[in-house]
Amino acid sequence: KSKITSKLSIYVAIRKMQIYMQGYRYRKRNKGKITKRKRIVFLTVYPQGWNSLKTVYESMKQIGGIEVMILAWTGYPYPGNTGEYWKSIDYNAIISSNEKIIDLRKLKPDIVIRQTPYNDEYPKCYSAKNISKVSRLCYIPYSYEPSPLKHLEIEYNNHFLPYLSAVFCDNSCTMEYCQNTIAGSRYTADIKCYDYGFPRFDISDIEKYRDRYKVYLWLPRWSLDSEKNDGSSFFLFFDKLMDYFSEHENIRLIIRPHPSMFNNFVKNKALTEEEVIQIKRKIADVSNVTLDETADYIVSFNESDILISDFSSLVVEYFLTGKPILYCGNMDEYNYIVYRMIELSYKVDSWNDLRNKIEALTCGEDVTVKERMEFVRQFRMDEHGKNSTSRIVEAIINDI
Repeated sequence: KSKITSKLSIYVAIRKMQIYMQGYRYRKRNKGKITKRKRIVFLTVYPQGWNSLKTVYESMKQIGGIEVMILAWTGYPYPGNTGEYWKSIDYNAIISSNEKIIDLRKLKPDIVIRQTPYNDEYPKCYSAKNISKVSRLCYIPYSYEPSPLKHLEIEYNNHFLPYLSAVFCDNSCTMEYCQNTIAGSRYTADIKCYDYGFPRFDISDIEKYRDRYKVYLWLPRWSLDSEKNDGSSFFLFFDKLMDYFSEHENIRLIIRPHPSMFNNFVKNKALTEEEVIQIKRKIADVSNVTLDETADYIVSFNESDILISDFSSLVVEYFLTGKPILYCGNMDEYNYIVYRMIELSYKVDSWNDLRNKIEALTCGEDVTVKERMEFVRQFRMDEHGKNSTSRIVEAIINDI
């Protein structure tokens, strides 16, 4: 057993070195390929994560001297991942599907920004390795990572990070992780890391913050208590919230489950498909409760006044609207930034606690609002008044 373990360790180390060398070789080969008129391709697959790229894409479209396009891979079954959706974002979006896979080489990109880091969501021709053979590859995270280590080793894995030319980290903890990983080999030392913040935050407008506490948005998580990640509050609060809002017609509840929640519950036999149908019917029968399963969560963000949430990267994004949060999840895995955000929000430990805080906020008793708004303003801009989008666009255009 010890001999096998030793040989496996040696094999993994050699294979890792080979990958790092490949990535370095492809980056070096691409250095002289940048054309005078840069062609930048956004390779997308995840409708729910488009807002992480939206402001960068729209800003680049306004710049002369570069070409910007969307190449949408619709072969992966994310909810709403259709040609129609991506055409609604940009009528000229190029749709790649199982029926017709678009050859990236024919587009002759100088830079590809792939939306997610997971190779198994794409056909082999769109793997990080194969992209880096024909173009420089950049990454803007599809979600904000609130935990220092919980998901970073999965997101910035050995089949993705070594092939990047640049990574735009969402926060300083991600930046530190990537820099430490890159520093482990001379073949990754040329990968550029930027800590310019998270462009999705630029969509929220704190100037539109309203002193109103009538519409609640609930984001139950996809995972179960027995799984590695923090569990969902769905089974704890669904019936109680439905009863409460049925009795309080002066306020509203929007339920927006994680896109994978119902499928995961059925897969793990926590619910049957028939029970999911019954749950959706129960929601439809209550006039002041709605189920939001649309691709863009921003609509519900803007419509709501208070968030009820489990462990989620969207906690940070909602906090930056200035609106209050009732947080139901575990705080142990959060970095110090998110921990402070929850301190300035409202931690919930039970149904009685949640009900009491809903009643207080509905009456306008938001005691942390002044401190919260001050923290929001400090978080959104750098010392020169530039937001994340403008800094990322400048780096992609001028540095990469």
